[in-house]
Order: sequence, then C-alpha cells, then structure tokens
Amino acid sequence: VAGVRSILSQYRLQLHVPVRLDVYHQQGDRRDLLERWCLEYRPVSSEQFLQAEGIVTNDPMVQLTHVCKRIVIWLRTLYCWARLLPSQSVGLNISNDSKIGFSIYVHSNGKDDIAELTSNQGFLRQQPSRGGSNGVVTTPYGELGWHVVFCPPSKLERLVPKTRTVRIQTTSRPIPMKTRQK
Repeated sequence: VAGVRSILSQYRLQLHVPVRLDVYHQQGDRRDLLERWCLEYRPVSSEQFLQAEGIVTNDPMVQLTHVCKRIVIWLRTLYCWARLLPSQSVGLNISNDSKIGFSIYVHSNGKDDIAELTSNQGFLRQQPSRGGSNGVVTTPYGELGWHVVFCPPSKLERLVPKTRTVRIQTTSRPIPMKTRQK
C-alpha cells in the first residue's frame, strides 16, 4: 500500500496524469504482459458537466450525489471486466513456479503506449461502450474513464497451458414463499 501511495502522490500535484496498471504472468525472470489497464481523468469545465448531465442542477450536494451514484456503477463495471479478462483465468491455472504480478505507474511522457501493443503484439482493446454505464463518469471537474488492452487467447495458451479444469458446482433450493391471506 505504501508503494502505491508513493507512485500516486504525483496526483496531488497534477490530477490529470494517466495511471497505468500492468498485470503480468511471471515465471522465473521472465515477465509476460497479460493486461494493461488505463485510468484517466480528463479535465472538463462545470458548463460541460451540466451540459452532459442535463438533469443535474448547480447545487453541489445534488452534483455530489449524482457523481457518487455514477462512480458506484463505474466501479461495478470495472470489477466485472477484471473478472472476465485473462489474468483471472491464468491465476486459476498457473503452476507453483509461476505467479501473477502487477505494476502501477503514472504515464506522463505523452507517448502512446497502447498503439504498440495493439498493432505490433496483437493485443485486444476493450473500451466500454457509450451506452448506459459507458465507462466514463463526468464530474464538475473532469471525466474519469478507463480502457484495457489484453493479450490474445493464442498467447495465453502458450504462456499457461491449462493443467486442470475448474468446475463450479451449484445447488439450488426452494425459497419458502409466504402466502397471502384474504
């Protein structure tokens, strides 16, 4: 936690610097990138916020309540995507001599670190749709957004061949219903 705090301390000085989280498979000295999460907070004006979120008034408490509700949806979406992507399945199938690791860093050099992964290494990109929970939370001070690139299935199979199948069993039981008396 202290290491992450020190990395993110740059945010105190400049809020709109993109953060990257790399998730990798490590076996011995070799590290293979599985996913790169990109979190960005882009500046917008209060007028743009009110225009984008038409139902919100100028009252700061109403704005805060609205933003908090959107952030809860945003975090749930982020969690669901994290469960669907490669590191989750690799974590279930790795051997004892390998592990899943991560590094978090602030991306401030202005270079496009995603294009090289998608064009040269075949990584796939997932950016939330612009539908209901579109992956962007607009606040009076900026837009909080995310996207992720992840390794293709062919690379995953080379990295970690499936050694076992995880089978999840579910059981169901009837839920007692109260009957209405007339």
